[in-house]
Amino acid sequence: MHPGPAAEKADGAASAARLAGFGWVWYLVPPCAGVALGLAVYATLSEPATLLSVWPGAQFDVETLPPGWVFKAPAFLFIIGLWALLAALLEGERAYAESLRRTAPAFSAFLSILVLNMFQAYTGADVMYWSVLATIYSFGFLAAYSIVLSLSPRLAPLAADSAPRGRRAAAITAFAAVAYFAVSASMSLLQYRAVRISYHDTAGFDEMLWRTIHGQFLRVSCFEHSFLGQHFEFIQLFLLPVYVLWPGLQVMMLVQSAVLASGVVPVYLLAKRKLNSPTVAALFSAAYLLYAPMQYTEKRIIYETYLPENMAIVFLLWAIYFFDGGRMWRLLVAGFLAAACKEDMVLPIAMMGLVLLVRGKIKWGTAFFLGGSLWFILSLTVVIPYFEEGQSHVFSYFGDWGGSAGEIARSIAARPGEAVRFFFEFQRVDFLLMMLVPMGMLALLSPTLVFIFLPSIATNNLAAWAPSATIFYHYHISLVPFAVGGAVFGAANVVRLLPRAQMLWGRVAPEARPRLAAVFCGVLVLASAALGDVAYGKFPWSLRFYNSRSSAYWRHIYVASDRAKFFVSTVLPKIPKDARVSASQYLATRFTHQPAVYVFPRDLEKSDYVVIEKDEPDNPSHIYTVSPVLEEPLLPGFELVFDEGGILIFKRNAARPLASAETR
Repeated sequence: MHPGPAAEKADGAASAARLAGFGWVWYLVPPCAGVALGLAVYATLSEPATLLSVWPGAQFDVETLPPGWVFKAPAFLFIIGLWALLAALLEGERAYAESLRRTAPAFSAFLSILVLNMFQAYTGADVMYWSVLATIYSFGFLAAYSIVLSLSPRLAPLAADSAPRGRRAAAITAFAAVAYFAVSASMSLLQYRAVRISYHDTAGFDEMLWRTIHGQFLRVSCFEHSFLGQHFEFIQLFLLPVYVLWPGLQVMMLVQSAVLASGVVPVYLLAKRKLNSPTVAALFSAAYLLYAPMQYTEKRIIYETYLPENMAIVFLLWAIYFFDGGRMWRLLVAGFLAAACKEDMVLPIAMMGLVLLVRGKIKWGTAFFLGGSLWFILSLTVVIPYFEEGQSHVFSYFGDWGGSAGEIARSIAARPGEAVRFFFEFQRVDFLLMMLVPMGMLALLSPTLVFIFLPSIATNNLAAWAPSATIFYHYHISLVPFAVGGAVFGAANVVRLLPRAQMLWGRVAPEARPRLAAVFCGVLVLASAALGDVAYGKFPWSLRFYNSRSSAYWRHIYVASDRAKFFVSTVLPKIPKDARVSASQYLATRFTHQPAVYVFPRDLEKSDYVVIEKDEPDNPSHIYTVSPVLEEPLLPGFELVFDEGGILIFKRNAARPLASAETR
């Protein structure tokens, strides 16, 4: 209820006391924030690594840059102007000076940039590289604080979400999911049409299902064994009913985009339950769709557009929802589907079992912990080695830590200090920040989810394989549910604890505080995710999408060039359907329904035809790029039969037969 005149006077007296005492300190926050923003801009322009992280391909001669104050002054004026405008908009019945004081804390997150600058100045560590992430978080915090200030002057509890408001929030969430699917699917289909999809870790799954329905269960030409020798992963088999009706990579990409878009459902339901607000649940759902680390799992930097293990994101989100609600049988189903996506996706399920044990659910806790642990151990030590006929290749990612699970565990136990230092190396801390900042860092406020996903975090950060500690590949798939679900759990803890801090709320009625805290968290994650996506993402609303030097530039990926049209209309028809083909990485994607397809220059001895581009388009992962100029003498046993449009076709010389059937 609205306070009476006596309360108004008391509040005015308290405000006057604060202004006369330490309240004036808040007035220093926006000026410091302006200096901090200027530092962030200067650091971005003066440090090549920071600049390239935001605008790939940009180059500046640091010595020709103006002095730092040239950047600090406009940033300072911008923040002061924004502060004055915000105070005017939110003034209401208060004096303007009081409105300035109340809005000043909205800029406090910018002070983190000053902390980074001081740390770099005194230690020499290049931590100002993180000023971009700090700026993203600061503007997210500013948006969240401003929204709460705009609501709190009413001083009465916000009306609980009515049924119509709940239906509207659900409808908006559904619309956002459909929009995401439409954009994501369109990008994938356009990239396929442009012949710009890498064979590796994408088209191989198309070939795998094609061979499965033709009697070669989970076989791929590039492996001498079943795919189960790479990973204990069979979720792709669930696509067979659809794939039989429409065989090809296109339908697989459409299903993947639909599944990832459906992740809004468990996010919405979890946030609605934990935060008691459909409106805030819709904010968290939209943040999930704008979360760049999730998007990169299907639109990877090396032009790969499909990976069945991506579906584990949605299954693990459902697992978190069922775990929180105590729905054990449903958790079992979600856990099984997550485990089917890849052997390590079962680790969070096993850890949920430990939490259940602590909570007294002995039967279910034991079942999930032992079942999940055995699934993981047997996958790595029995299933994969059986089909691989050797050690799992996964252990090679851990470098000097060891070549087996036992060796890795013993090395870490014997060298804990080194393991901790390795875990917190700059690249790995940067990776964790890239995962957490777009979700408002709220996952760190959820001890339960941190514990459940600790093995997944450790396997990423202790791997020596560099792509494991970056959001631009796919190795972080199991951490996406942690960052998103953890943000919801963390927000619930904020809603539970923050209203108790009386000094932060002033005249705001105690009944209104939990809902305002929930709104704050929802706006924080949505604004941070959106800004993070603009800075680092690959979708049409991202900066990189319009940067001609970026690997995400739309003209290079989504426009069918004359090269692509020529290949589809002229080159493809020249290759017999019963031929085994070795082709450049992008061209190989179109030969997945041949008797065999290999990525040039591998397995030439098994191929009937070789199809390559003289100047193959670049790939950020240069290990996948072939030599730019190739001539006939480099391919003994083949004769050049076609050379047009920059594409060469070599046919095996009749005098040089294929390798024996045993090696095919």
